[in-house]
Amino acid sequence: MKFDNKNIIRKIGLFFTFSTIFFFSGCTVTNDISYQERIVGIDLSKYSQQGFFITTGDFAGDYTSVSIIQVNCRSGISPEGKQEKKSYEDEIYRDRTSQKYKYCDIDQLIDTLVSDAKSKGANGLINLKIDHYLQDITVTGLAIKN
Repeated sequence: MKFDNKNIIRKIGLFFTFSTIFFFSGCTVTNDISYQERIVGIDLSKYSQQGFFITTGDFAGDYTSVSIIQVNCRSGISPEGKQEKKSYEDEIYRDRTSQKYKYCDIDQLIDTLVSDAKSKGANGLINLKIDHYLQDITVTGLAIKN
């Protein structure tokens, strides 16, 4: 029995092409697409009232760099909400609502960043950057003193 490699490769290619199309195609159609409009913002005025300067850009004035600070957070089950897993039949595997899930709070992360900067003698943060990927949030800034 003779095997034709080109024919086999062509059939494998077609199989993976159709498998990929099938895998990524949706199974349901929805006509209920509602208009949504929302404003998302972070209020930094409380830091200005404390005499602490924050900007997402650079600062044109004279300053001394104090520290690059980064705060990371991953949303997940809070340490207080964790339950001991004894066996696969345990209720914890069936009922995920029994565990306390905690989401990252950007305001809290900025508070932590500012507190750390102040503890180092800084009175400002420049180049503030907020990165969000899946359940992770990273807030970074350059602490300065001017």
